[in-house]
Amino acid sequence: MCDGNQGNQAVLAASANKAPLMRLHTVAQRPVPAPTAAAATNIFRATPRDTRLPGRLETQGEAPSFLTRDDRIGRFLSLSAFEGIRRLSIPATMAVIQAVPGLTVNVKVAGQIATEYATPEEEAPGGDQGGPSSVPHSTCYIESTSGLTFSVQATVTSEFKLDAPYDVIVLHCYIDGSWVQGRSIFKHDINPDLPCIQELSRSIPNSDGNEKGGFVERKFTFAPVSSVEDVAGARIAQDIKTASSLGKIRVMAIIAHGIEPAKFVGPTLRGDANFELAEKSMKGKELSHGTSFPAGAVVVQPRALAFKHERKLCDFSFKYRSRSALQRELIIPPSPASTPVLDEIDGLSEQEVRHLARQMLRAKQESCRSENRASVKRERGDTDRAGPARQFKMVRLDDGKVAVDLSDD
Repeated sequence: MCDGNQGNQAVLAASANKAPLMRLHTVAQRPVPAPTAAAATNIFRATPRDTRLPGRLETQGEAPSFLTRDDRIGRFLSLSAFEGIRRLSIPATMAVIQAVPGLTVNVKVAGQIATEYATPEEEAPGGDQGGPSSVPHSTCYIESTSGLTFSVQATVTSEFKLDAPYDVIVLHCYIDGSWVQGRSIFKHDINPDLPCIQELSRSIPNSDGNEKGGFVERKFTFAPVSSVEDVAGARIAQDIKTASSLGKIRVMAIIAHGIEPAKFVGPTLRGDANFELAEKSMKGKELSHGTSFPAGAVVVQPRALAFKHERKLCDFSFKYRSRSALQRELIIPPSPASTPVLDEIDGLSEQEVRHLARQMLRAKQESCRSENRASVKRERGDTDRAGPARQFKMVRLDDGKVAVDLSDD
């Protein structure tokens, strides 16, 4: 098994005149034999709090040192429980590419796996520059929220096959068009019984080492995008370039072989979290967030390696938007219209709701009693049930007497 917080981390060195060179930190390795039935009582599974790996280097802010067998003793599992944990270790909502079995990637927001939404049919899948991709690829949408951190998690199972001479898979993560971090998984890291999970959650830019005397890790954090009007033409041109790659997380997987030493060169990251773009640069795009990189803990300088031979394998792309932006793009259905009265009730405590219900019941009962009293009063005093009294004609007879004329007119 391999741990998401350990393993080899790939970093990229780029110069103005040379092609990008791939690099890896945390070099030393020691193969870990796969567990067998005879050794069932010694099966070890790292918990989320245990960031150490059997037979690996400790690199979390301290000097590297190999772990002993006693250090590796963890939770003991039976063979029956072992298979259940293996199945539960793989998140159910991962991006999957059918042409590359055994490799899945997902995004975790605030520690939880983000729900993935399919792209519209009319939306063309993009490659490096937005055109058709030359390798198998997957694209989906996820929801983003301002201020929340996120990470990229890759899972490799024994279904994934590395054919000789290739002996390592390297995962490069690009955010908003810029390379930020990488991880490598060697062939001997892939356990037939447990998935190997690598998590990319931070970047270590080279500039921090020069300016502060140490390397500072920077977490991936969603930051809101705002728009402005009436800006200069040069500003619009620059913002168009920024907007073209904003709101995208891309994971490029390659396979490689031929390790050689290299100097660590970190990425170049944005210096602020201000995503203020010209309105015209967005061209109707629903860009709600970008990614900022707030400073975190100081860490030791990563060690690095390079590969002589590499081949691109596949691409995973995630477009992140706010919930309202996803609704406007018709990626998810709109929220049901809210009723003001229901909104007010939702804000009441249970005691207040009970009190309101009693008042409404009392008012309804009083209304029913009032209607009953009015109905009884009408029945007792009803004198006009037959309608208004008939008017009769009075006539005087010849003898002087008055009589009532009952004949109709």
